[in-house]
Amino acid sequence: FDGERQLSGDERRAILGTVLGDSRFVLSPAFRGAPEKARSAAVAGSHSQKSGLTLWKLSELPWLKALPVQPGRSVVINGRAGEAGPTAPFRSINMRQLKRLYDLAYREGQKRLSQHALDALGPRGLAWLLVDDGCVQKYGPARQNNGSRGGRLVRDETLVFNLQGFPRADIDEAAEWFREH
Repeated sequence: FDGERQLSGDERRAILGTVLGDSRFVLSPAFRGAPEKARSAAVAGSHSQKSGLTLWKLSELPWLKALPVQPGRSVVINGRAGEAGPTAPFRSINMRQLKRLYDLAYREGQKRLSQHALDALGPRGLAWLLVDDGCVQKYGPARQNNGSRGGRLVRDETLVFNLQGFPRADIDEAAEWFREH
């Protein structure tokens, strides 16, 4: 990787955690139909401007670049209309090292939650995954949940990863991985 900034192990684990969360790897359009042929990838993501998460990520990984803030917009989530506030996107340059992480987090062009990726996270990557897609259930009596968002009912003060965007088989494998680790 001559001429390319070398990422530390902690940086690679943080990027893997954020990509398994709300961020994504981006390939050149020429390779989106054949990701195995791509030689590099970029990481991209966006958070609510109000949350400050993009600024925090940029302070932790200063080689990420902030993009112009995107205005709020109307959204529909689970059939309910609402307004999303402004978002603060970020992106990296294309790097060959990131393509190696892409290969760990994606299979046939789809983001997957494999045991190999979970093994590679380490504490820093797991923390970044938690920042992106985790929460602590703090509300009183749990409402009935049909499994379409957030999975099974949990007790108060339970740490929850919101992984419903992954295939069911991946979620089951991840649940087993968490029980073992």
